[in-house]
Amino acid sequence: MKVLITGGSGVLGSSIRVEGNRIEVPVIAPLHCGLDVTDFEQCRDWLRALSPGDVLIHCAAMTDWKRCHDEPQACHSTNAVGAWNIAKAAKERDVLLIHVSTDAVFNGSLRNEGYCEDDQPSNPTSVYAISKLAAEHLVRETDCRVLIVRIGWLFGISPEKDQKFIGAILKQASAGLQIKAVDDKRGTLAYAPHVARRMLEYALNQTQGIRHLANQGVVSRYDIARKVLALWQYTNPLMKVSSCAFPSPIKRPDFSALSTIYPDAELPHWDEALEEYHSIYGNRLEQERRMS
Repeated sequence: MKVLITGGSGVLGSSIRVEGNRIEVPVIAPLHCGLDVTDFEQCRDWLRALSPGDVLIHCAAMTDWKRCHDEPQACHSTNAVGAWNIAKAAKERDVLLIHVSTDAVFNGSLRNEGYCEDDQPSNPTSVYAISKLAAEHLVRETDCRVLIVRIGWLFGISPEKDQKFIGAILKQASAGLQIKAVDDKRGTLAYAPHVARRMLEYALNQTQGIRHLANQGVVSRYDIARKVLALWQYTNPLMKVSSCAFPSPIKRPDFSALSTIYPDAELPHWDEALEEYHSIYGNRLEQERRMS
């Protein structure tokens, strides 16, 4: 069996390649500029190397919520039409498609427990989320063999390269700044190596349907910041604020936590995930801090 990945240079794609190497499963990824998913003929030509029994993991997407908001046509073309093209090509080759989706397809309205696979997403709150829900529908329309994997708040890249929340917290902490973190938006973390491991298990088992992959435990950004500061032994003041402190035209769901009804989708607790992340990257940053 071969596994091909779109978006192989991203956080999740990189983790899948590392995990594939560890368990000796061939994982192939095109260069970032080597495949335009909005072009069906390119998708078809690229997938001609696949045979029935092989697996395609579709990670490529426009994921910057601000860019998606500013460029809705490009967002829809990449995330929705691109997924449709990939699924049509997978159908022609009779290969399993593992399509990566997001917790953002749920709007979080009047919710206080995690969304499971039986819950039906509706009325997503952002351009990004609308494009990803449209992708889910379009992929199903092709009638290809598919597993849709919705993922929580993904993290796992090194803090130096991380442009998202955990990287931002550590950069502010190292600069000696006060940290402000939102506590009125709640979700679930998803540590990329944990997610990658499960996705390759699904590939090997030819699993179809829907799975939710997120580390156990519902968290706010404030909860995450408090844990990160403790792990890295920073003593910066931490202030709990509402999302009004960071005005944005982009509406994020108030609650997007994922849960699962499937034993094969259960991941370790988010505390454990952050501790594992720190065990890999924490010592290096602490050494650099002592030397500076």
